[in-house]
Amino acid sequence: MGGRRMIYHSALQEELSNLKELDSYQSNGNTVFQYDINNGYNDIFDKADCIYIEPAWRDGYYKFAKRAGVFNAEFNDYLDNIREVIVKFNKPSFVVMGKHMIKRLAPDYTIQIKLHGYGCYVGVYNSNINGEFKTNYDFMEYISTKFNKVLDFCCGYGNTLKYFKSFIACDINKKCVYCVAKEYMRYE
Repeated sequence: MGGRRMIYHSALQEELSNLKELDSYQSNGNTVFQYDINNGYNDIFDKADCIYIEPAWRDGYYKFAKRAGVFNAEFNDYLDNIREVIVKFNKPSFVVMGKHMIKRLAPDYTIQIKLHGYGCYVGVYNSNINGEFKTNYDFMEYISTKFNKVLDFCCGYGNTLKYFKSFIACDINKKCVYCVAKEYMRYE
């Protein structure tokens, strides 16, 4: 590992092999830790300027929970818990979502984009975004110029973190925590 290569934690692919587990790590103002968003708001979230997440979709949610050995909620409860965290956070928040998630997550408005070639939406909360974006990467590039510290509580292997100056990242999977620490924080 090392060197910020493009890796993406997907339910459509096998989990990376040879990953160790890690509970948490901090370095240079960045934090990564194991956390299940179904447990509610964590006060460390207050230190971020915005939320950007690409949460699990219905078909991948249960696979991610199984990989992590953690299961706290059904998919709709997971979406409700994400929404509750965004409401409590009460700062600009951006959630990549499929059409099946829009009603439950209830964003202020949506922007159409593509995620890995597939059509989807960015749900926007507490922010006015002007512009057109083709992909999630275009969108992240844009918002990374507007905010200093991002909160990603569905960080996976940290693919989104490279766009931001600093971050608070967490995931239910301790292997993802290890991967982020190794790839983005020089953990040895």
